[in-house]
Amino acid sequence: MISLAGLLVFLWLCVVIGLIAFTARNHRRERQLLCRFRNTVSYIRLSQKIAQLLATYDIDQLRIEQSGVTVTSVYPAHTLLSFDFKQNGKCKRSDLIPRMVTQLLLEDFPQLCDSEVYKTARYRVYRANGKREDGFSVTMRRRHKDRVINARTSVQLRIL
Repeated sequence: MISLAGLLVFLWLCVVIGLIAFTARNHRRERQLLCRFRNTVSYIRLSQKIAQLLATYDIDQLRIEQSGVTVTSVYPAHTLLSFDFKQNGKCKRSDLIPRMVTQLLLEDFPQLCDSEVYKTARYRVYRANGKREDGFSVTMRRRHKDRVINARTSVQLRIL
């Protein structure tokens, strides 16, 4: 006869094995989705544009939402890129798009992962129709931004 403690240990082991199998399946499915999304024309266009911007400008913030990606620069402060998913081949909006784009951009551009320079945050946007959307932002930290601005501004001499 099996004791109650032995039965509980057996049940917990079954639950643990089931959870491990479930998370492994979800992880494999997510990697497949990321690989398929990385090969889309829309993401290839976006990554090429961001690579050009990273080579040329100091990027202050990337905002990734369901509608698209917005990139702003540090100095001079203006919008460098407003990449709309709808105009670039992705008509259907999905809740997964911002998270997948953020993951892929952080994997493809390691300078955005540098925790000394950039901070990644998640935020919520509430639309006029009451729908909640998640967005992600990759923002340059203040101390690094100050260094960039000081390096970019010219030295001004005062003649008395």
